[in-house]
Amino acid sequence: MTARLAEMFRMPQHLGHLTSSGTMANLEALFVARELSPGRAVAFSADAHYTHARMCHVLGIEGLAITTDDRGRMDVQALEAALRAGRIGTIVATLGTTGLGALDPLPEILAVAGEYGARVHVDAAYGGFFALIADDSPEGVASAPFAAVAQADSVVIDPHKHGLQPYGCGAILFSDPSVGRFFAHDSPYTYFTSDDLHLGEISLECSRAGAAAAALWLTLEVLPLTAEGLGEALRPGRSGALAWHELLRASDALAPFQTPELDIVTYLPTRDSISQVDAASGSVFVRAAAAPPSEQIHIATYAATAAQFAARGLAITPDVPSGRILRSVVMKPESGAAIPSIHARLEELAAIP
Repeated sequence: MTARLAEMFRMPQHLGHLTSSGTMANLEALFVARELSPGRAVAFSADAHYTHARMCHVLGIEGLAITTDDRGRMDVQALEAALRAGRIGTIVATLGTTGLGALDPLPEILAVAGEYGARVHVDAAYGGFFALIADDSPEGVASAPFAAVAQADSVVIDPHKHGLQPYGCGAILFSDPSVGRFFAHDSPYTYFTSDDLHLGEISLECSRAGAAAAALWLTLEVLPLTAEGLGEALRPGRSGALAWHELLRASDALAPFQTPELDIVTYLPTRDSISQVDAASGSVFVRAAAAPPSEQIHIATYAATAAQFAARGLAITPDVPSGRILRSVVMKPESGAAIPSIHARLEELAAIP
């Protein structure tokens, strides 16, 4: 399966395996980063998944959060300023932040990393499978970030998200197979029945159940990693997110936070101040979930700072440092048909004082 994932990213060579989660996969990537750049920090965007700060703490590595731009992407100028200090050994570029679904500008990050001799790890746990529809079409996504993955040092992808698998299935791919030396071990009771690399020789987890691998293999037999295969399961979510964004633009009760880059839609009740937006978002969140089971709408919140509101041109009084907005994911192909009714109901809830 990892060979199929590497082919999807057009990696010319790789060493990789499935893991029990994206967190474990990112741990392995940062472990290798530490071994190759001892004593140097890891940089990630301020909107990257919290796993990177957590894993840096576990590994005893300094973690640096880089500010983001007005689309929630890593600010390359801020990154370069941090690189000049000479402390950064690895940069984590995120393709699909879990908060906003933002795509860090990977081609630019790779270019500046090359100037300063830093490694680049791509956290594509959320957005990796969108490489299948990265064709710059109206119902596709931007191609440049995904085309650049092949130039990175490592990449993580989570089949338990858009790969249609349950929890317990992540994957890590390294572009340099020689990093396997960092996993080398010698145990008197191990034995191998094949000359091929054994999972215990190239992973931190060692033994684990094979059910996730079997399930992923079967899924990819039915829906191969092509635009016509699994890609067709992604396009409805992408087009649904864009359609919802247009409804938000025309709404009086709700406003879009930013244009979706993948299938994550972010929006907020129309209010005058951040504190009012926060209170209204919290109210919509609770009321949407408290409806009878057949009418429940499960949404999420995202904490946005005053600077993030301002960067997006939202004329909202910054009376408090941050406030919650609303966040929805249009992940299931069948969700598109329900978007107009969901949007209408959320408008009703947002209009309640």
